[in-house]
Amino acid sequence: MDLTMDIIRDVLICIKNNCEFCTDEKGHFRASTINWKVIYENEMLDSKYDIDDIKYCILKLDEGGLIRTSKAGTNNRVFMLDINDVTWEGHEFLKNVEDDSFWNMFKSKMGEGVKFSVSVLAKLSAEAAFEYAKSKLGII
Repeated sequence: MDLTMDIIRDVLICIKNNCEFCTDEKGHFRASTINWKVIYENEMLDSKYDIDDIKYCILKLDEGGLIRTSKAGTNNRVFMLDINDVTWEGHEFLKNVEDDSFWNMFKSKMGEGVKFSVSVLAKLSAEAAFEYAKSKLGII
């Protein structure tokens, strides 16, 4: 399995777009969990990525602290996985890479085939987003 910059970004955007928070009938504010099947069978993702790569990415986003999940399984088998929400760190990362024009510029500067860990990608994208924002605001 290989976690590319694109699959990490696309899966996280899909999760963010499908997570909902609402006030229930008792007045409690809560997240409505989504089963990972909703994500790995998403039309936009399914047309670009292999289902196993999407599942793997979801597990790694949870492991990396970008999303929160509830899961059940044994012996390295996942039987059930519900996605609860995107964490603060996940939202911070997304705010830096969600804009398509910034993302395409960022990827072109990174070069094809360049691979970084999610933490390095997050730091680099945050620094690049900061510079991009300064240029858009005419600060530099």
